[in-house]
Amino acid sequence: MNTANNQLHRETEKRLREALLQDLEQELVPSVGQLCERAGINRSTFYRHYADVYALMETVEREIQHGLYQSIADRNSPLADLTRSPALLEQLLVYVGQNRHFYRVYLSRGDAVFAGESIQYVWEHQFVPMFQAHHVENEAHMRYYYEYIRAGFVALTRRWLENGCVETPAELAGILYHMLPGDR
Repeated sequence: MNTANNQLHRETEKRLREALLQDLEQELVPSVGQLCERAGINRSTFYRHYADVYALMETVEREIQHGLYQSIADRNSPLADLTRSPALLEQLLVYVGQNRHFYRVYLSRGDAVFAGESIQYVWEHQFVPMFQAHHVENEAHMRYYYEYIRAGFVALTRRWLENGCVETPAELAGILYHMLPGDR
């Protein structure tokens, strides 16, 4: 029996994820048949792992977003203070650039947001202290400011990806950093 913990199961899921990312590199959302052909598996095997292509995409999304969280979660890192340096933004953009094929598709969706544990970490440890330092204490007001900043970050990142990441992550981080509230 092919259980979730055995090597064959893990290898099949890895091949499906790789096939999906190859299609995303070409800006294609593949069919189950196309994925199965590229991964070298049959359709029944695919359906033992995922309900449909979108379930696979959600799994890949969670894994990549978790990787984003891991890249910024070191609280002892000198990069951990967005309010003093664009280094954290640069680190985020390096990760996005490394996963550009995924993020180009992810950010093109109308409902795309950076979500999950990475954003919760950034909210708690970066934005709330930054807003408080600028005397914004009302949480509802903080959320409005945050939505404005997030929308700008997503729009600029999307444009950067669409343009082939011409600017370095450091250059784009500098642009984004100067858009944050503060004395610069």
